[in-house]
Amino acid sequence: MYGYYLVNSDLDFTASGSGYYSGTFQGTIDFQGHKVTVAPGISSSYIMSTLGGGGVIKNLDMHYKFTLTSTLSNK
Repeated sequence: MYGYYLVNSDLDFTASGSGYYSGTFQGTIDFQGHKVTVAPGISSSYIMSTLGGGGVIKNLDMHYKFTLTSTLSNK
């Protein structure tokens, strides 16, 4: 995919099924300082699968959402 794209709001890819571009992106995405939130371990928590030669991502405020769990044992 080619072209120049502007992002006009924050994006949240932490829900299952959020979706992403599954091809090779070779254009420019200007996030204009907007926040993108992703969650490790959720297969659809990505902006794109591959950034190709000449592809540019700029002005991105990236956030990772971690879920911490603990198991307490009463031994």
